[in-house]
Amino acid sequence: MLRQDIGAVMSLSSKEEIIVVDKRSLWSPMNAIEAVRAHLREVLTENLSPDCAAFLSGLLLGFSEPLSAPLSNDLRKTGTAHFLAISGFHLVLVGAGLWIFLVIAGVRGRKQPLWLLCFLGFYTLLTGLPVSVVRSFIMAAVYLLGDFLWRKKDGPNTLAFSALIILLVDPGQLFSAGFQLTYLAVLGIIFITPVIYGFFGVERAEGRGIAASVVFRILKYLAFSLSVSFAAWLATAPIVASQFHLVTPVILIANLFIAPFMLMAILVGFLLLILGSISGTLAAPVAFIIDPLFHLLRVVADF
Repeated sequence: MLRQDIGAVMSLSSKEEIIVVDKRSLWSPMNAIEAVRAHLREVLTENLSPDCAAFLSGLLLGFSEPLSAPLSNDLRKTGTAHFLAISGFHLVLVGAGLWIFLVIAGVRGRKQPLWLLCFLGFYTLLTGLPVSVVRSFIMAAVYLLGDFLWRKKDGPNTLAFSALIILLVDPGQLFSAGFQLTYLAVLGIIFITPVIYGFFGVERAEGRGIAASVVFRILKYLAFSLSVSFAAWLATAPIVASQFHLVTPVILIANLFIAPFMLMAILVGFLLLILGSISGTLAAPVAFIIDPLFHLLRVVADF
């Protein structure tokens, strides 16, 4: 029960003792955010199959909804179930998309970091404030404010500062598996990835000519992807083994195949949310793409 975050059980002798209070009838900023989240969830429900809508609602909006047992088991056994937990990966993609939009709109210079910070803050609220996203937002805020104030950036310092803020607000997070996995994974990526990537020696394989350049870029992508996966897996393996009784070295290969599908699902899913909020007609072509993509993801995960 503790592993499910259940700390106590309460029982009542009759239903009459329960009074239901509808908090949504009282306006507050968080209730307004929840209303927006609910609306976006409806956009997914109206345009996609139930399984696909549940999948994307967790991937994009942080809702915790059960997936079909085969897909859930496949992702768990391949060690790629972390993709379903909304995280800094999603925030990076949103930030990149917003940056492109701001550049096209002509917003540059010192105003750009502040606009990015506002948009990312709103998206962080939309996700329901999971620790991984809050951590990523604080890190992004420090980086963006550093740009605004012309300060030098430092990854470990920024990570430590985000942990300090989260633990000041909720010290109990220190003992949460999610908190531990989030920070161990990032620490592994920061400190272990360069060591593993250097071991591959890809930089020494760079050649001249178009063909050699293409091969070099492919090798570089594969080496870097494997290095990141191995570093994150190595850093988090003790916690995963002790808390969830899983050891999943196959993640090193599975990530190479599943990550691109997750990336496409996130990008196309955001496009669906934007267009679906405007018109169902605009959302239809995008939904037509997402369902086959989701089916293909299931096939790859099963394989």
